[in-house]
Amino acid sequence: MQNYLKNKIVLVKYPFTDYIANKIRQAVIISKSIYNDMFIVPLTSRTDYLGVDEFILNDWKKAGLNVETAVKRGIFTIDSQLIL
Repeated sequence: MQNYLKNKIVLVKYPFTDYIANKIRQAVIISKSIYNDMFIVPLTSRTDYLGVDEFILNDWKKAGLNVETAVKRGIFTIDSQLIL
């Protein structure tokens, strides 16, 4: 198992509810690995319609992102095997 660091931006395979297909999306890790589980917060490049608790990253270029990126609302627990 790879050691993922807190605050690192990663690519995640988000599974659809049928668990057959998935989409690859960016997320930020907000916890150290606990067994194989990671806590993440999703990111988005769709910054026109952000919710109350969603915000654009100040240093998105410095973080290595190609476009203006926002932090989405919600915390998710995923298996570390979903991180690319």
